[in-house]
Amino acid sequence: MKKTGRNDPCPCGSAKKYKQCCLKIEEAQVALAIQAPAHGVARAIDWLRFKHPQGLHEALYEGFFGALNEEEMQSIEAFDDDTYHAIMTNAMEWVLAEGTFIHHDEEIRVSDLVLGRGGPIMTAPQRGWLEALRSTAMNLYEIIDVVPGESITFRDILHPEREPIEVIERLASQEAQPLDVLAARMVQEGEHHVMSGAIYPFHRDRVLYLMDEYQRETEHVPLDDPDEASAMLSLIIRDAWLYTLVTPFEMPQIIDSSTGAPVLFVTDHYQVKRWEVLDQLLAEEPDVEGSREEGWDRLQTDEEGMVRSLVSIDMGRQADRIRAFYRTQTHADDGKPWLEALLGDAVAHVGREISDPEGLLTHRAADGKGNDRSPPPLDALPPDILHQVLEDHLRKIYQDWADHPLPALADQTPREAIKTPEGLQKVTFLLRTYEHSEKAQALTQNRPVISYGFLWDSLGISDEGVKP
Repeated sequence: MKKTGRNDPCPCGSAKKYKQCCLKIEEAQVALAIQAPAHGVARAIDWLRFKHPQGLHEALYEGFFGALNEEEMQSIEAFDDDTYHAIMTNAMEWVLAEGTFIHHDEEIRVSDLVLGRGGPIMTAPQRGWLEALRSTAMNLYEIIDVVPGESITFRDILHPEREPIEVIERLASQEAQPLDVLAARMVQEGEHHVMSGAIYPFHRDRVLYLMDEYQRETEHVPLDDPDEASAMLSLIIRDAWLYTLVTPFEMPQIIDSSTGAPVLFVTDHYQVKRWEVLDQLLAEEPDVEGSREEGWDRLQTDEEGMVRSLVSIDMGRQADRIRAFYRTQTHADDGKPWLEALLGDAVAHVGREISDPEGLLTHRAADGKGNDRSPPPLDALPPDILHQVLEDHLRKIYQDWADHPLPALADQTPREAIKTPEGLQKVTFLLRTYEHSEKAQALTQNRPVISYGFLWDSLGISDEGVKP
C-alpha cells in the first residue's frame, strides 16, 4: 500500500493536505502514547482514525476547534511541535470525553462508540480510565498548596464551597505555584485524584471575564441539571483557552474614573529651599491634608461624593527634596502651576518623570483601579526599611480601593460587590490575584512579600471569601 505523502490529499476526505490534517493527529497520537500508555487514549484514537476517520475529523475540527476560523486554525497549526502536541493532547482527550459526530444520520457520542460493542480491544484499566474520563467534569481551579515532586492542592474557583482537592502529581508539582489558575479534569483513582492529562492554563487577569461569561450562560440553567451546567462550563473553558492561544494578551487601557482620561503616572521633583515656609503654606491650604512625616494630599470631592487625591506630595530620596505624584497628564498640567504658585520661592523644580501604567503593571504597581503612583525606586536600602517603605506606599495607593468602582467588577465597588455571593467570589479572586502578582514581583526583587491583609480587613472578609 502506497504511503501517503505529506503534501498529498488527506485520505480522510477533508480536502486538506495530509500534513495539515490526519498527519497532525497521528503525530499527536504518538505523543499521547508516550505520555500515558496505560490509559488507552492513544489506542482509542488509533481505532477511531481507522474505523471512523471522517467522524474523528468532525469531532476534532468542528467540535473542539469549532470556534476558530481558518486563519486562527492555521496559527494553531504553525506552533512548534511541543506546543502543538500539548494542544492536541487537550483536543484528543476532549474528543473522547465529550466529542460527538454524525453516525448513521444520528449524533453519537464518541465514547459510546469506543466503549460499545465493536470498539477497540482494551484492558480493563484502560476501559475504566475512559469511563472515568467521560464522567468527570472539567472545572476551573486555582492552586492553594504545592508539595514539589508529590502533590498539588486545588480550590474550585466557581464552586468555592466544595472541599479542596489534593492531586497526586509528581511532574507538574515541580513548577506549579500557589494561585496559578488552570482548568482540568480531576479523575478519582482509588482514594486519590489525578489530573487527566489535559491542562488548560489561564492568566489570572482573564479569569474574571470567564467567570462572568459562565454566570451569564448558566443564569437560566435549572439547578437540578448539573450536567448542562458542566457542559456549558467545558465549552466556555475550551473556547476561552483557544482564544488565548490565537489572540495575544493585551493589557486593558486604564482610565481614571474621575476624569475619563488615560492614566499616566507623572512625578515632579523639587528642591526645597525653605522648609518652614513649605510646611506653613501647605498647612494653611484648605484642601490639603497631611504633614511632612506622612506626606500631603490635595483632595477633591467629586459629584458622587467620593474624595480623591489630585496630587500627593512625599519626601524625596534626598534630604532636601520632595516629589509630587499625579495620576493623569491633566492632573499634572493643572497641579504643577498650582503647587509652584502656592510654594513660590520655597521650592525649585528640578525634573519630571512620566511612566505608562502598562510598564508599571508588569512590575506589580497596579492597584486594579487605575489610581496608582510609581513606587519609590528600590535603592540600596536595608531590607527592613525597604519593606516598610513599600508597604506604606502600597497602603497609600490602595487607601480608597474598597469604595472605588472597578471595571473588573462591572463598575461596582468591592464593598458593593461583596453583598452578593457572585460578587464576593469575584472580589476574593481579585484580591488573590493582587497577592499572586506581589509574590512574583517580590521574588524577582529578592525582598519579603508585602501582605494585602489590610485590603481583606477593609472589607471585613477573609481569605476564604467569607465574612468572619
